[in-house]
Amino acid sequence: LALKPQAQMLLTSLTVTAPAISMASVSTNGLQQYNGAASLNGTYSTGGGNFNVTGATTLAGTSTVSVGAGVATFTGAVDGASVGGQSLAVNSSAANGEAFVSTIGATTALLSITTDAPGSVSLGGSVTTTGSQTFNDAVNAGTITLTSSGGGTISATNAANNFTGTVGLSTGGTAS
Repeated sequence: LALKPQAQMLLTSLTVTAPAISMASVSTNGLQQYNGAASLNGTYSTGGGNFNVTGATTLAGTSTVSVGAGVATFTGAVDGASVGGQSLAVNSSAANGEAFVSTIGATTALLSITTDAPGSVSLGGSVTTTGSQTFNDAVNAGTITLTSSGGGTISATNAANNFTGTVGLSTGGTAS
């Protein structure tokens, strides 16, 4: 199923259930729920509603998810379509506003990942990029590895970070 809403169309909410879902820039005034494997490419805005992908997520292009005070949850693994070709930015002001239940870039590394502040991000698995990793939110994570195979900067400097296990860092760049 491929969704390409027109710029002037603004839905109250959107729920899609399919084995494979392909979307390019979707804006709603509320919930965006994708039940299945999703391919993202563009900007996804919920006007304060939640954004959820229940299957694996593949970035077909640079993507930004903005949920205001809502929560963005990626239940499956998040990977790029090509190694180092796609970036992901996730923006939420909510406590526990960004949740990655599985790995990021484990199969196909992203170019970069960025989260905004305030709020917090939960990392359920390791993160691999070829470029930078910038976690401006407070990070909640157990045992994980943060890897930048291209020597990008890895930054998680929020005073409220809560790493409860061992954190491995691998980069040719700067880690802070």
